[in-house]
Amino acid sequence: MLSIAIIFKQAHLKNSSTFIILSKNENNNLEMKSIKAVLFDMDGVLLDTMPYHESAWSQLFKEEGIPFDPKEAYYNEGRTGYSMIETVFEKAKGEKPSLEDISEMYQRKKSIMKNNPPIKNIKDMPQVLTYLKEQNIKIGVVTGSGQKDIIKTLQQFYPDIVIKENIISGFDVKKGKPHPEPYLKALERVGITAEEALVIENAPLGVESAIAANIYTIAINTGILDDDVLKDAGANMVCRNSKELLQILQEKLN
Repeated sequence: MLSIAIIFKQAHLKNSSTFIILSKNENNNLEMKSIKAVLFDMDGVLLDTMPYHESAWSQLFKEEGIPFDPKEAYYNEGRTGYSMIETVFEKAKGEKPSLEDISEMYQRKKSIMKNNPPIKNIKDMPQVLTYLKEQNIKIGVVTGSGQKDIIKTLQQFYPDIVIKENIISGFDVKKGKPHPEPYLKALERVGITAEEALVIENAPLGVESAIAANIYTIAINTGILDDDVLKDAGANMVCRNSKELLQILQEKLN
């Protein structure tokens, strides 16, 4: 089992020129006992897909005549596809699109995604999951994605580690991130309590969702947003890559 005691404001990694940055939350003096599972976001954490999502959303909204800052793809990451379309559409046009229009636009977005180059995993993340598996820690995935082919790709990259039964996708929830429902569902699915879980996220809405579910959350900043965005969302800790994350886990297990 994984026991983590966070009792510092800033910790320097060995042989690293970067720092682990704790959020400005005062609730960082936490002792995390008996961690039985780690719940990972998918896009930008396990799979290097966020640039593809950014491009697809930009193309879709351009076709709709809707202004779209690429950063919005990262700020809104974690929403279900339907929620993303509704949010951006309403902000630009002052009214909500019909369910039929949302469905049509989302199908177009998924078609655009299929034209992207082959997906890759996030560098060094397979080593992280392999290490956790060796420690008999369960792995769960919590994603807002409703694209079945991407979930299939996820299982191809992490065979015998990520199992279908422990994946919560956009199909499984009524309310996506930042609502806590996705992570609450994951706790139920994996069969653990919030105190027995650790979340790895890369997006502010995902961090908010996990924190709302009362789960200790480490953010890994693989995107284009500033670290402060993740800290302000409530992340207990922010690291900059999978290698740092692995070192954190190894140091706390030993």
